[in-house]
Amino acid sequence: MRADGRAAALIHVVSLAAQALYRRELDQMFGRRTAHFRDQLGWPLGDGTRPGERDAGDDDQALYLLALEADGLVSASLRVRPTRDWSLLAGPAASPPWRWRRCWRRPGGWSRSSFAP
Repeated sequence: MRADGRAAALIHVVSLAAQALYRRELDQMFGRRTAHFRDQLGWPLGDGTRPGERDAGDDDQALYLLALEADGLVSASLRVRPTRDWSLLAGPAASPPWRWRRCWRRPGGWSRSSFAP
């Protein structure tokens, strides 16, 4: 329970196997990412084949942690995925020098990216 009397958001972990059950919530999350990153910040994101802002990290290895309010709204989200083959920090737009990129792609490592508009 929050100080204002509202119920606290519950964290739901959504794997590839559960994505069909959370389609509405995931669409909401991707739509909010689109509104923020593409529409507000002007980042050229999305491949045009799927609705919402997606990048290479939104694949079958991604796990989504969704903070769901009592009314079903997504109040925050976090994507985590293994770094063995891809990492947001090791991509072409990454800020660390290229020699550091090998640190971000390693077996057993995990990457995270969060969003709470």
